[in-house]
Formats: sequence, C-alpha cells, structure tokens
Amino acid sequence: MDCHCVGEEYAAELEKKLGEAWKVVIKMHPRLHSGLTNCDIATNRLMPVADVLVTDYSSLVFEYALYKKPWVIFAPDIESYSKGRSFYLDYKTDMPAPLVTEGEKLAQAVLDSEKSFDREGVERFTEKYMSACDGRSTERIIDSALGKERF
Repeated sequence: MDCHCVGEEYAAELEKKLGEAWKVVIKMHPRLHSGLTNCDIATNRLMPVADVLVTDYSSLVFEYALYKKPWVIFAPDIESYSKGRSFYLDYKTDMPAPLVTEGEKLAQAVLDSEKSFDREGVERFTEKYMSACDGRSTERIIDSALGKERF
C-alpha cells in the first residue's frame, strides 16, 4: 500500500484490496487539514455505523470501544514515533486490537478483524478506561451539585 496517495485515491486503493462490500472513509484529525480526508461527516456520527475503525495514536479508541466493535491500529511509524515520546498505554500489549506496522498487511487485518476481535479484551479496556460512561453521568453530576455524592 502506497501512503503517498491522497484522499480518494488512497481510499480506492484500500477498497480494492478489501473488496466490493467495503467503503473506506478516511478522517484525519480536524486540526491536520490533510488532503487524505475524504469525508465531511463528523467522526462521532461515523462511529456508530462503522464496522471497523482503523486508527493510529488517536484517543478515539476510548470512545469507539464503547461500541464493542473491532478496531485495528495502523502505526507503521511506531518505532520512530515512540522515540522521545511517552505513551499512556503500551500499544503492543495494552490495546485489544491488532497492531499493523506494514501497509501491505492493513487490508488483511481489516478483513480478519471480526474473527480476531478480542471481545473480552475490549470489555476489560472499557471497564478500565470508560467505566463512567454508563448512562448515569448526569445523575451523578446533579447528585454532586446537591451534595449527595455517591461516586
């Protein structure tokens, strides 16, 4: 896979490798203003309808994990990116998703994502990092404001 393509070309190349049943939507971080983005739909509206998330170092995985759907980490630059930087998590061991470092292996990782999906790992991940997302946060805030804290 050649990462020198932009937007539509990159998506078309990946779609070709994935097959006709797939539509590839590329969303870069909104502050990057990258030519790779091929979709203007807000990310939070895409997550519920996406079958698989492919991401790199984005915190988006925390929200996406709540959907209990597979994701793939595509980080071909992880060795150089991690030099001089620290991560909150070890991407090789703490993420319940495959780590792909070679572009030519990305399509196969996406195709395999449903059968390799670590449901128990995602459950542990969401419990550890997103357990407050239980639909009762407003109730807890009101209780706290009224002096009835019960966290």
